[in-house]
Amino acid sequence: MEATTYQRFRLYGQLVEKKRMLLLHIQFLTRCRRRNLIPKFINVKSSTNSAASKIATNSAKKIWLIEEIRTKHKEVSIVEEKLYSLHLQLLKLVEYHSAAECVVFGCMEKIKKCWQQVLCGVQRNLRKRVKLTKQRHRKKLHCLARTQKEGEKTTRSPQMIDNFVINLSSIQFTREELHLFNKGLNFAILPVSAPIADVVNNIESAIQYQCHSIKSAVRLDVEKCISRSINSQNKSRNIDFDTWCVVRRLKSREVVYSRADKGNAIVIMDNSDYDSRFSDMINSGPYEECKYKNGKPRDPLNTMVEQANITRRQVAHLMGEEKLDRKLHVPNPKVASLYWLPKVHKNPLAMRPISSNICTPTEKMAAWLVDELRKYPVTQGKSVKNSVELVK
Repeated sequence: MEATTYQRFRLYGQLVEKKRMLLLHIQFLTRCRRRNLIPKFINVKSSTNSAASKIATNSAKKIWLIEEIRTKHKEVSIVEEKLYSLHLQLLKLVEYHSAAECVVFGCMEKIKKCWQQVLCGVQRNLRKRVKLTKQRHRKKLHCLARTQKEGEKTTRSPQMIDNFVINLSSIQFTREELHLFNKGLNFAILPVSAPIADVVNNIESAIQYQCHSIKSAVRLDVEKCISRSINSQNKSRNIDFDTWCVVRRLKSREVVYSRADKGNAIVIMDNSDYDSRFSDMINSGPYEECKYKNGKPRDPLNTMVEQANITRRQVAHLMGEEKLDRKLHVPNPKVASLYWLPKVHKNPLAMRPISSNICTPTEKMAAWLVDELRKYPVTQGKSVKNSVELVK
């Protein structure tokens, strides 16, 4: 028992050291990318010396550097998963030995001594390795900066892209507003204070059915993330008052900002034009209004929830997993929403309907079904004619 416990503690220390060294390598590669420097291990050569070949070679080196950073991040995530599983094993071991019948034989004292020895050794070795690695990385950056021409940082202001914004409305936009569109529709101003209460409520509702050890580990990680975000909140706010005024002005316009069906461009349409096209598509399309027998409109959400609950229980019963019923449950469901993407590449202008099933009663069941179907080998034919052929 003592040998296996010491081996687990030693493995935990090795994983901590490996994670720390991987983070140092990621930090070095990120600095090289920001300063437009290419490490020496990235070696891409071309047989020709033309300008086009040089551009292609430089772009290939940058892509290689980005992929190297992504690979290191994947290795860090794998190490973190191993650390988490090993942490749970050690926690169960400590809880077992902390029982009254085990304290008599002094097992708990031996475990503490073993952990202290391993922890002191890991900290001593890690300090030396981190110090040497940082010195080596500083020398490498200095040598690369001397041998290579250090370019501009990648944090440049966005440039105007031709045909990126397609204005189909009757409103003219200023250059500052068009310049802000280059940051994308997902651009948002940082809030004054982080929604800590909402984050805590969502985390607690997600871990309410987990065991005590998992709850404590998740709460500790969330506490560290919240404290780190609070400390860096004032440092990360880089939005000036002019940008805030431009965003407010864009939101006050009676227009619709949408993404094009193809080309990833931003399309601006008047509210009246968008609504008229929307109503025309609804009236001419295969859509029906949900009504009661007396003709009054009704909400189909209750019927959808009942059918989803019946299907979810049947699936859990067939699979023999009681927890699957709770896993596939969607709290606070809503009806699927329908929106339209303009087809600006067609003349006359057409609209593509998109159905968003986020937070619908069948969202988690659909995702679970996709994961289960991926476990089966893919056949040669990847299409079916109808539901009868699918059943066969």
